[in-house]
Amino acid sequence: MFRVSYIDNKNRLAHKGGFKTDKAAYTWISQMGASITPLKLLVWSEDLQCFETIHKFF
Repeated sequence: MFRVSYIDNKNRLAHKGGFKTDKAAYTWISQMGASITPLKLLVWSEDLQCFETIHKFF
């Protein structure tokens, strides 16, 4: 499971999850365009039981 952390158009930190693939997450980011500022792409680690960063956009 993948999750995107981002800054929304009201300058708040937000998260969008539920992506089954990294491609789906990147597609969503592209579709959102300038209305968000992506920060990180995260993936769920079953071993650690938390999200780990796999890509930083800055």
